[in-house]
Amino acid sequence: MSLPPNPASEPPPPPGSGAGAEQRQVAPPPPAPLPLRIVLLIVQPEQWAHAALYRYSTTFWPLLWVLVITSAIVALATGNHILDDCRTFARSYDHRYQPMLLKNGALSVIPQKGLKPLSINGKFARLIVRPRTRGSYTNTSRRWVFVITHGDVVLTGSWFSKPIMWPLLPLQESMAKANGAAVKRVAGQPPDVPPVRIDSATLAKFLQTYRPALLTWFAILGGAIIDLRQAFWCLLMIVLTGPLVMILNRNLGMPLRVAYRIGTAVLAPVLALQCLLIVLRVLPLESQSTLVETVIFFSPVLLAIWAGVLANRMFHPRA
Repeated sequence: MSLPPNPASEPPPPPGSGAGAEQRQVAPPPPAPLPLRIVLLIVQPEQWAHAALYRYSTTFWPLLWVLVITSAIVALATGNHILDDCRTFARSYDHRYQPMLLKNGALSVIPQKGLKPLSINGKFARLIVRPRTRGSYTNTSRRWVFVITHGDVVLTGSWFSKPIMWPLLPLQESMAKANGAAVKRVAGQPPDVPPVRIDSATLAKFLQTYRPALLTWFAILGGAIIDLRQAFWCLLMIVLTGPLVMILNRNLGMPLRVAYRIGTAVLAPVLALQCLLIVLRVLPLESQSTLVETVIFFSPVLLAIWAGVLANRMFHPRA
C-alpha cells in the first residue's frame, strides 16, 4: 500500500512562481550619484516613478539642489536684466533729468532749464530724490520705495514696518573711485572724498566698474529670497499631491510615504522649467496670474498623479 505524499518532503516552488509571485517586491538598484540623479529627474519622466522605490532622502536632496541652483540662476539673470535697464537709463539721464552733486556725503541738485528732478515710478518699486529732506522718510505707494534725501538713501515701502537708511558718503566714495578719482584716508578721520557730479557719464562708469559685484549680490541676496518663496511653493505642492496621489491609487495599495516620494520627484523638472522661462523672459519674476503661470503652478499635481499610476504599473510597491 502506497503512502500519501508528504508535503514537507516536496521541493519548494521556484522563486517567482505561484501565488507568492504576486506579492513580490521589486528590489531597486543602488541610487545613482547625486549629480546624475538631478539630471535624470529633470530629463527622464520615468525617474519620477522610480522614486517610489527609494527612501525619501534619495529624492529630497536632488530637489534641494535644484531649488538652490535655479534660484541663483533666476536671481542672476534678473539682476543682469535690471543692470541692462540701468545702463539704458544712464545713457538717457542727461536728456531727461537734472544733474546732481554729491559733496561731503550730502546731495544737491544742479538746476537746469527744461530738465526735471530725478523720479522713477516702476510697477513694484519707486525712486524719489528729496535733497531738502533730512532724516527718515516714509512712503508706502509701492512695495519698494528708494528715497535719496540730503544725506541718506532711505528704503521704505508697504513691505517695511520702518524705513532702512544708509549714508550717502560710501556711495560718493564708490562713484569717485569708479571715475578714477583718488580718495585720501587719514587714520581716525572720515575719508577725503572729492565731489562727484551725477550725470550720464558718471552713472555709466559706475555701472561698468561695479557690475560684477552687483551681480554677485543679486545672486546671493536675490537667490535667498527666491529660495524661500520657491521652498514654500514646493512644500505646498508636496502636501497637496501626496494624499491626492495616494487616494487615487488606493485600490492599488499605494502608501502615503510612497506618494510623497513621487510628489517630491516631479517638482525638480517644474523648477527647472520655471527657471528657463524666466531667464528667457517668457515668465516674469513677479507673479502676473497669467494662464502659463497658473498651468505651471498646478502642474506638479497632474505630473504626480501620472507618475503614481505609472509607478504602480511598473513596480506595485508595498508598505
